[in-house]
Parts: sequence; C-alpha cells; structure tokens
Amino acid sequence: MIRCKRFYTYTVIALMSVMLCGCTFGKDSSVAVIDDEAAGATYQPGDEAASADLPQTDASDVQEAEASDNDMESEDEQENIDSVSNDGITSEYYSEDGSVYVSIDSENRSAKIVDGDIEIPVDITMGVYGPKIEKLDVDEDGEEEYIIAECEGSGTGISLYGLCIVQKTDDGYEMTKYSSDHFSSILEEDIGFHYYPATREVHVFEILPMNYDRHTGETMKLSREEELTDIVWTDIIGFEFVDGRVVLTAPSGYIFEGSQMPDYENAVEVRATLSFTEDSKVSVFYYEIVEDDGVK
Repeated sequence: MIRCKRFYTYTVIALMSVMLCGCTFGKDSSVAVIDDEAAGATYQPGDEAASADLPQTDASDVQEAEASDNDMESEDEQENIDSVSNDGITSEYYSEDGSVYVSIDSENRSAKIVDGDIEIPVDITMGVYGPKIEKLDVDEDGEEEYIIAECEGSGTGISLYGLCIVQKTDDGYEMTKYSSDHFSSILEEDIGFHYYPATREVHVFEILPMNYDRHTGETMKLSREEELTDIVWTDIIGFEFVDGRVVLTAPSGYIFEGSQMPDYENAVEVRATLSFTEDSKVSVFYYEIVEDDGVK
C-alpha cells in the first residue's frame, strides 16, 4: 500500500517562485466477487498485483519534513490506514495482532481479506466506522475462520453491526452472514425485565426455565419519572473479540411512556458469548448482564 503525503516548502529568495511536485500512482487490479448463495457466499481469491511510482525530489527541506512526519507517526498504533490511489481511497482494518486485515476500496465498493499472500474478496456492508476482523477457531474444529463484524449503519443513537464467518472449503471460501436484526431477535427472546414504579428501578435478567439453578441479572435506578413501558435492543448491536471468543454486546434501550425513542441513560449492557457449529450456525453460549459503561 502506498501513501501519498503533501509537503509545503517555502523558499524566500530575491524573486519568489513556486515549485509544484506531482505524484503518480499505478492502478490496483480489480477484485471479482461471486454473488451470494442461499447458504452463504463462496469466493475464490484471485492473483492480483499493484504497482506505484513514488514521487521523487532532491529538495533537502522536503526530505527533512518527511523525516519529521515519520518520527511523529507510529503505524503500530494505527488501526485504520488510508492510502490514495487512482481508484479512490483504500482503507485497511487490522486484527488485534496485525496479522490479517480487511481492505476496502471505497470508490469501487469492494472489499477483501488479506492474510499474508492470501486475498479473499468478500461482500460486506461498508458502514462509516468500518469492519473489525479476527482469525479464530470459533467452532473448535482445528481450522481457523475469519470472523468479520461488519458495520451496517451508524448515526445519532444508532450503531449496528452484523457478523460474517468466512471459512475455507474444498472449492474456495464460504461466507455465512448474520444481520444485526438476527441478534436483536435473540435478545428479545432471551432477555426480560421487571419495572418497579415506586422506586423507579428496573431489573434486567436472562429468561431461564423454572427452577433453574442460575440467575443472571442487574438492577438499575432510573432517573426519569415517566413509566418504563419496554426495553428494545434494535439500535445498538456490537461485537468484541475476547480470549478467542466472539462476544455480542448491546445496551438496554429504555422506552418510556409518551416516547418512542430509546433512552440509554442508566442502561445495562448485555454481553453474550457466542457459540458456533462447523456449519457456521451461531447461538448464545452464556450471558452476562452488567452496568453499561456508556461507550456506544
């Protein structure tokens, strides 16, 4: 990946002159993506090459400016790195250890997984905050899968991620996708609440069979005086990668009487550690319900 930087040089001599320095880049080859199939999306990585010509200059002050910029910039601390090419903007989203990343060409609306010499075109949504990726053996079959949390949409009070599992098959790679709606529906079924008007407290809990020997829940004091009528899980769905596992996260969206917009003040956070089968079926392994830290 080539990064193009602009440097401004001011030279004062008897007569003022302006020197313009141009940058020329090669064009990245395109990535072919096969349409989704009913059971997932199958992709074949193609052989690709990219070339670029770096801008050259002998001006010592420009070289000093470049060295100064490089000293201040630490690529190891960058999660997302943008590069400029003739095709538009390419953004890269790295795994925690930096061994694998998703590369997105915003202009051509294409994406691919890059893992060393392996490149796998993938059809994912490209929300403004970009995807998250890790390489994990989530189904414990001895083979690692690529797990992508794709940004479906974001805005005021909205942050929605879906989940993609990309695994190697005899014919190439297969992707299975689950939308944020899928996980919202699971939470609607599995999580309940009790509201106590006298104390303005709400108890959010995992719905379990009768006489079950475990209870997961959290009680919060609400600041609003209106009666709580419902809790929704439709506007904020996220994912974290923790100790080799995939964790679904969602804060409680309170619906008060006379209002239709979720309120996240004094929310709890539901954390659901997910379980996967070899055919990429996903379910909740166990829940944690804790006080929300306010980070949406």
